[in-house]
Amino acid sequence: MGMGSGVSLLHLVVHGIFKAGLFLSAGYVIHFLHHQESSKNLDVQSLDQMGGLRKWMPLNTIAYFIFGLGLMGVPLTAGFYSKENLAGYLIEYSQLSVYSEIYYGLLIALGIGMLLSSWYISRQFYLIFLGENRKNLAFKNVSKDYWQIVPIVILAVLSLFIWISLNPMAIQHSTVLSYFQLITHHTPNYWLIITAFTWVAGIGLTYLTRKLIPETNYQFLPNFWPKMYAVVFFKSKIIQKFEVRILERIINFLIEIQVVIAHVLAWFDKQVVDGVLVSLTSKLSQMMGKYFSKWQSGKIKTYWILVFITFGILLIYFLI
Repeated sequence: MGMGSGVSLLHLVVHGIFKAGLFLSAGYVIHFLHHQESSKNLDVQSLDQMGGLRKWMPLNTIAYFIFGLGLMGVPLTAGFYSKENLAGYLIEYSQLSVYSEIYYGLLIALGIGMLLSSWYISRQFYLIFLGENRKNLAFKNVSKDYWQIVPIVILAVLSLFIWISLNPMAIQHSTVLSYFQLITHHTPNYWLIITAFTWVAGIGLTYLTRKLIPETNYQFLPNFWPKMYAVVFFKSKIIQKFEVRILERIINFLIEIQVVIAHVLAWFDKQVVDGVLVSLTSKLSQMMGKYFSKWQSGKIKTYWILVFITFGILLIYFLI
């Protein structure tokens, strides 16, 4: 929506931080369930067996909550400032551009996206961490995999407003944004009211659908557009066959060539470089050392003989 402007760059960075945190936190939940004896025969990625995990992973619960607030764009999170800055950009240019209808259309899409984001992330948080475990699973103890939680905590801190501006009420004076020459845009009060409505509506929809958990994934496309689903399914099969029969064979062939080249280089290094060049150099050095060491015998008689021999060689050279 803000492509080509500074607001898109800011939102890209902010979104990358809290979305990476959400993925890591979700993986941490799956890892925790995977190592529980009570869930060995269950799908550890199913929301149906989650619920109540706040008791067993408190740090991850807090981090997930912060990431969710960032996705919703709640104040005091970095997501709030980047998203509202994006909305201010669209509103400002909708009044200045001849393509105002397009900007208003993007604003409507942004509002719908904000509502859906608030709904799905708050619903997800509720189904994972709040309430009680829906399968009545018995967990061992509180998760203490600190090395896994450390990057999650770091991303949670970065999902807050502090790195953008220490004063949450004056983002336009941000040192970070001014350093990267990112322009901030004013957001009207009516849009802030719309934003607040999406938070309330999303959490309200979560409350109304808190007990609704489908047993299987709902296949929207097969039911809504069967022919299109058949085309997509057929194309995916073709791509899969291409990947297995052609692409993987090419990759394996390249790997085999690399292995052969590695063996040849290893043989050359051992036999030629180490065996011939290095050994020959060391032997020549040893021979020359033994020969020239005789010149330094410490006997005066030997030195006089060498002087006469050297003088004789020089005399023969100049005579010739």
